[in-house]
Amino acid sequence: MVTARKIIVIAILAFVLSNPSDAYAQEFVIDDYDFTWNVESVGNAKLSVNKENGIVKIIIVVGDVLSLNRISMTPEEARKIGEILGKTEEIYQKQRGSSSDVSDELEVGAYTVTFETTIKEGFRVRIMPDGLFMFGGGVISRREARGLSQLLLKADELAKIVDEAVDF
Repeated sequence: MVTARKIIVIAILAFVLSNPSDAYAQEFVIDDYDFTWNVESVGNAKLSVNKENGIVKIIIVVGDVLSLNRISMTPEEARKIGEILGKTEEIYQKQRGSSSDVSDELEVGAYTVTFETTIKEGFRVRIMPDGLFMFGGGVISRREARGLSQLLLKADELAKIVDEAVDF
């Protein structure tokens, strides 16, 4: 038997279910995001492409993810650094066999790429943003420099892939 009480309960349930609260009706808008594509690792260096709130950057992290050895640059800067790193073998051959510590510095926009050979540590490449002397750059090996060079030369292409794939 249907009582007035059951009819009222059914009416209240029907009303509640047909009128969802604002929390359920709210539209979500992606207006704050941070997307990172880990492209490839070369030795102890990792190249990533990051898009954060519409801005695409090329990132190199040397060491672990929490490391301060992180370089963030535009795709154009990355490509230019890739061109400089393409000279790694030539500069290595020039410095090889030196009886003292030697280095060659090349300016690339807001970055300095230093190829150095020391008697104690051998050959290495340092990439540093201007104005930073200890943190915010990276020291990579000859093998890492050659491998990163090939990836950085494709920076524009990699950035375009992320820019088109993450389009909010």
